Amino acid sequence: MLLLVLLLSSPCLAQITVSGDVSGIWGEQDSIYQVVGDVTVPDGQYLTILPGVEVQFMGDYKFTVLGELYAQGTYEDSVKFVSVFGYWPGAWQYIEFNGVNPGEAVLAYCLIESGERAVYVENCQVTISNCLIHGHELSPVKGEDAQIFLNDCIITQNGGSGLSLQNTSATVIDCEITYHNDLYPSGRGINASGSGNITVTGGYIGHNEDNGINCYETSTITLESVEIAENGYTGVSLTNCTMMIASRVSIHNNESDGIFISSNAVTSLIAHNLTVSNNGNRGIFGYNSVMQITSSIMDRNGYYGVYVQSGSAYLSHNDAYLNEDGNYHNCIPGEGSIEVDPLYVSLPGMDFNLQEGSPCIDAGSPSDPLDPDGTVTDMGAYYYDQTPVLPWTEPETPSQFEIVELYPNPFNPTLNIAVSAAAPATGIIEAWTISGRLAARIWQGRLQPGINRFSWRADSFASGIYYISVRSGGVTDIKPSVLLK
Repeated sequence: MLLLVLLLSSPCLAQITVSGDVSGIWGEQDSIYQVVGDVTVPDGQYLTILPGVEVQFMGDYKFTVLGELYAQGTYEDSVKFVSVFGYWPGAWQYIEFNGVNPGEAVLAYCLIESGERAVYVENCQVTISNCLIHGHELSPVKGEDAQIFLNDCIITQNGGSGLSLQNTSATVIDCEITYHNDLYPSGRGINASGSGNITVTGGYIGHNEDNGINCYETSTITLESVEIAENGYTGVSLTNCTMMIASRVSIHNNESDGIFISSNAVTSLIAHNLTVSNNGNRGIFGYNSVMQITSSIMDRNGYYGVYVQSGSAYLSHNDAYLNEDGNYHNCIPGEGSIEVDPLYVSLPGMDFNLQEGSPCIDAGSPSDPLDPDGTVTDMGAYYYDQTPVLPWTEPETPSQFEIVELYPNPFNPTLNIAVSAAAPATGIIEAWTISGRLAARIWQGRLQPGINRFSWRADSFASGIYYISVRSGGVTDIKPSVLLK
């Protein structure tokens, strides 16, 4: 995950007071905008906030967006929404998006701090990327009848739940949602109710006061390659939901159940490659549920590994081991299942990768997708890499340093970047707008001799031409790309 570089504001920056209707461009030069009353971006108008701008709220004011808002900082120079009084939860209200057209509400590389909430989204779609959201009095991201896209965000140390969603669909990619502490029913990582689909890919949801993910009467919950751990109650709790689809998910060390499913009708669980370990109560619990679980590990949970109170469970090729009251209740292990120590790298260190010689290697269901190394899937969320180690030979190195390929081009939303290097070197890859502004710091690190491959996800950026530059020492190579949405 990209880390935000949040620079302290310089006291020499220009200070501009704002209230009422606002539009246009803020920050053609670095500036502080002091909000002295409620502000509104009217319907049909736009506001662009450039990198380096600090929006300081002087009191309990709200920032309402009815038109368009593009607050787009950079990796090195964020946009800040803060209180003039410093870190003080509830010092201002929130940024409210209401009825905004799709693609016209973007927050990128922003610090949003010390509000009643960070954002409140109603009847519209908002994209939030690479933002640090913390220190808010209530649930920092709230949606009603909305669509919210979050990627590479850190949402931490707020009151309420990290995401509070009602009749709202949310896509959450590579985000950390942690330390939400409040009395029940708040303090959850994600709390969703009503119609809407929830998709979580990558990232970490942990150390929240209550459930990691709590869904009530939602439609489809899709989890992939996410870690849900050390929450104060259940890892994932579903009540009267339609379906959950899960793969490569690690759910461990939660105080109560790993997965809890209860329904007045029927909730379906389709899951493969789960690691459900060391939870305080049951690993997986189902009431009025139909569960299909393969290639998974359920071990060392405080009650049963898989507990079916009512409904059915279709299980195969799983490892259930050392669950305190038994590995299975009211269900059978199924074909290919085992009950032995999975041999993690470090159970005390919560490293659930498999050791060499683990009985779970190549023991998953032949019907599940192969591991990335091309072998039969291993049981559990993390596969043991069996890629052959070939004898070392001197690699063929390019004769120069350059961008050798941008593909696809045009692209939407991911651009793949291939860079050649003749020798080891430090490098920086950036995307620049046609007007010469830095749009994104894509990567910074060590280039190795040969072809180095990278990718840039530009979900939150507007269509147009972006120049991809690679700098190493005194050498720079630049090639154009086209984002076409």
